[in-house]
Amino acid sequence: MRSLAFALAIFLTCAASVVADPVTYRFSGTVSEIVLDPSTGLTGSVGEPFSAVLTFPTVPLDTDPSRNFGDFSLDDTEFLITLGPRHFNGVGRGFAQVNLGRMEDEQHFVSFGVTVPGRFTDESGHNAAVIVLLDFGPGDFLSSDALPTAADLNRSPRGALFLQPDTALSPLFAGTIDKVSDGPVGPTPEPGSVFLVGTVLVGAGAHRRRCRRMGRRPQP
Repeated sequence: MRSLAFALAIFLTCAASVVADPVTYRFSGTVSEIVLDPSTGLTGSVGEPFSAVLTFPTVPLDTDPSRNFGDFSLDDTEFLITLGPRHFNGVGRGFAQVNLGRMEDEQHFVSFGVTVPGRFTDESGHNAAVIVLLDFGPGDFLSSDALPTAADLNRSPRGALFLQPDTALSPLFAGTIDKVSDGPVGPTPEPGSVFLVGTVLVGAGAHRRRCRRMGRRPQP
């Protein structure tokens, strides 16, 4: 019984640490479009290299029960893009979506989005949010609807990053993503999986206790 309780404690601790660990994606690429706007503070030209970092404090859990679609809420997400000596950064709420399609021949897509409030001043002098979008796909590059690893994203035939005010249709910045690093080490367990394994361990312990009370040796 002690060994079972110890194993259960280790499992729950590991599951909790997986959810609590921060996730950081690092991107590098080249500029494909840029508008010299003081809201971003970025200066540069098409073809120059850039780097970007996306960090959220905990590994999010997939809230969509489908095996073809992953939907993750990203709270307190930090974003940083560096272009030459200049950078644009902010903290906001965001999302991650993983789409494997509904049929075998459909293409895979991954999208990250973060809304950074109050970083853009429109023509009327009102402060508006800047929306950060990162898109990967279409292609056949995912094995599951879990939060993608860097290896998953590097298999995508296309990656792009956009900075766009929520009051405008055209982006202030667009870039082609050439490489992704870091990110989660592996697939994130869903809440149902954690609960199921925990239930099995607890049930096994109860079975062993019943067997001991009845004088029988529990079967493995």
